This record gives sequence, C-alpha cells and structure tokens, in this order.
Amino acid sequence: NPGVTLGKALATKTKFTDTIVVLSPDYWQWYEVFTRYYADRNVYAGDKVTKEMLSGVNYVVIPKNYNQLPKEETAILYAHYPHAEAGGATIFTIKK
Repeated sequence: NPGVTLGKALATKTKFTDTIVVLSPDYWQWYEVFTRYYADRNVYAGDKVTKEMLSGVNYVVIPKNYNQLPKEETAILYAHYPHAEAGGATIFTIKK
C-alpha cells in the first residue's frame, strides 16, 4: 500500500510538529487515511504550487506514480528546494 510506505517515510524523516502537503489529489483520494495514520503528522493534500502554500509548510511531497503537477511547477521545486526520494515519493524540504 503506497500510503503505508509514504506515511512511514514521513514519520521517519519529519518532526511531529511539521506540516506536509501531498501534491496529488488522485493519490490523496485513495491513500489519505493510510498516509495520515502512519505519518502521524499534519498532512494534507494540494493541487498546485503557490507562494501561499509554500509559506505554510515544512515539506512538499510528490508521489512518484501520481505526479499531476504541470512540469513548470515541478521544475520550480527541483530548482529551489533540497529533495530526497523516500517512500515512493520525492520529498522537498521547504523549511525545517
């Protein structure tokens, strides 16, 4: 289950107080419950990269098989934020 895998990765790589956005409505529709449970963090879904969204989160997650973002938005994240692959997703560190 991708939600279990991602949730466990987030629990390991982030702090309990961190806020995390998963940028994939399709992923979220199927795996929200598992991701939230296993991450035990403030995790919510988003559908686009905005300055407002980035200012309010510690991490942005793009699940590998569920990337629905326009290439321009994905390119912004890769160009400006450190990232790592874990739990079947790319996890971008926005602020620690």
